[in-house]
Amino acid sequence: MQFVRNTSNMIDHELRWPQRIQSFFFYARPEKDSVPLQTRVTLIALYTVCLASLVANPFNIIGDFKVHAYFLASTQIIYVSLLIAGLVVFWTTRLLSSARAIFAVAVLILIFGMIVNRGGHRGLGFFYLISGYTILYYILGLRGGILVPLFILVGGGASILLGNHGPASYLNKPDFVWPYLVIMSVATVLGIFSVIYQHLVIKHLYQAAYIDETTGLPSRARLEQIIQEKINHQRSSSDHFSLIGLKLIQFARINSFQGTSFADELLAILSKRLKEIGNGKIIAARYTGTVFIFMCETTDFLELDETGKQILATAQKPISLEGRTISLQAGVSITRFPQDGTTTERLVANLMASFSRMRNQPGLVSFFDESHHRAEARKFSLIEELRNAIVNEELYLVYHPKIELKSGLCHGCEVLLRWESRRFGPIGPDVFISLAEEAGIISDITRWVVNEAVRTATELCKRFPDAMGKHSFAINLSPIDLNDSNFSEYLHPIMLADQISNDQFEFEITEGIVMNENPLVHQNLEMIQKNGFRLAIDDFGTGYSSLSYLHRLKAHNLKIDRSFIMQINESKPEAPIVDAIISMAKSLEMQITAEGVETDFQQAYLIRKGCTLGQGWLYAKPLVFEQYIEWIKNNCEQSKT
Repeated sequence: MQFVRNTSNMIDHELRWPQRIQSFFFYARPEKDSVPLQTRVTLIALYTVCLASLVANPFNIIGDFKVHAYFLASTQIIYVSLLIAGLVVFWTTRLLSSARAIFAVAVLILIFGMIVNRGGHRGLGFFYLISGYTILYYILGLRGGILVPLFILVGGGASILLGNHGPASYLNKPDFVWPYLVIMSVATVLGIFSVIYQHLVIKHLYQAAYIDETTGLPSRARLEQIIQEKINHQRSSSDHFSLIGLKLIQFARINSFQGTSFADELLAILSKRLKEIGNGKIIAARYTGTVFIFMCETTDFLELDETGKQILATAQKPISLEGRTISLQAGVSITRFPQDGTTTERLVANLMASFSRMRNQPGLVSFFDESHHRAEARKFSLIEELRNAIVNEELYLVYHPKIELKSGLCHGCEVLLRWESRRFGPIGPDVFISLAEEAGIISDITRWVVNEAVRTATELCKRFPDAMGKHSFAINLSPIDLNDSNFSEYLHPIMLADQISNDQFEFEITEGIVMNENPLVHQNLEMIQKNGFRLAIDDFGTGYSSLSYLHRLKAHNLKIDRSFIMQINESKPEAPIVDAIISMAKSLEMQITAEGVETDFQQAYLIRKGCTLGQGWLYAKPLVFEQYIEWIKNNCEQSKT
């Protein structure tokens, strides 16, 4: 509760005085069929009538008392009192309908007093009433705006024709009465026409600006306006509210296979169901094509959870249309004001962030979580930074040596990617590789890695011409790379290089790629082998490879995942899984690389079992290019001694 009070005080402090004054005079709670433009104009009209009445009526009342028109004076006193009462009720409840009802009673009492007193001392009171026809619609609405002029015409006309006017009344003159009645008749017709015309114009403008054409629900603009008005008027805990978002999942398929007309009819039916939720206490709006947002005046978890489940059940209830039954899939997200955010943008962003975490998992009702939001915000920022990492020269390569276990000589290296972000510092590949795949920029990064690897490999061949003949460079490929129809472009830099051969480059793929049935993937794998490049299966043993797939692929190298090597130690000297993998690789005539070799015992075990290559911190950690050059020098010198 203390947090809520502090947040409320903070919001109240942030509102400037003009906003506070505007909120006090013009904020009205959203009501059924309320039109924002009409609401604002109605309030302006009400304040204008009140101000004019407070200025003019005291003089009229005094004049009526002087001529002994006590009844008319009394009705005017009641009229002014009701106007003030109407404003007080509005300021208290913020319900414009209540204020308008009180104003309507005040106007009727004033008209009744005017009719009974034959238009006042001089009989011109009906002119004052006629002059207000132009704003009648905004004060009394369509029905009141039509009935009141008719009431004035019939009642006033009858009063005029009955006679018995005061001695000072102009209505005693026959040549004045009939023009007077004609003017009243014409004014009534024009007044009613004006009311109807204003109603149609306001309704058309409202429909165009604030109503979604397909569903008939309030549009995004209207919802954001309601939320902002609610936030601006936030004063106490009773004004706190929540937003419930409904996201239709995979709705694009209906558009694709059933057509947009069918999809629109489906949305219209769904919207009718959603309108009925909450019995008018919940405002439903269509925010985007597949997102609906509901505003309800509660922040209670249990109530919100129940409402969220009701919305979800309504959305997923089968719909029969054109002889077909369609069941929509959806997810629901909930955020609260002011606990989760104090602006419209933040609250809506909370819902969208929750939808992003749901992805394609229908049937969930989730509350906004600040920690998740911060993680998503960091993820978004990382992706934006990663998009410019190549241009900003933040990416670099490290080289992890691979050793021939029997001889101890350097066989080559695995080329690994690193990212030193100017904004976030060093980011691990376990983080940024998946982000690059999600953002669709992994292909650009892989191309950069290949180009940079070719450049450094060429330099190594120039420095160590005798040692580089069998030196291999292993590059990791993403599944997305192999789904690229332009994959051959990845290989061009290697094939165009002068001092290195294709078979010095080895492309590492995971077991999941091996099992991929996509013809394009297998076409690109065949292209790699046909052009003389080597293939290695990385992290073997952690996936679901089939022996038939391994045999068909004819990879050159099988890399045993480090998780199996780590288990080999003096207290556990046997590793049956490692033995089985080595035996299988031998039967398939594949080279074997053990990852994560860290102890002499592990190395001795692998040599004894017939493993070909080793890679791990026992030999070297991943090295930047200059360090790798020094490491090769030392390895070459050791081989000579």
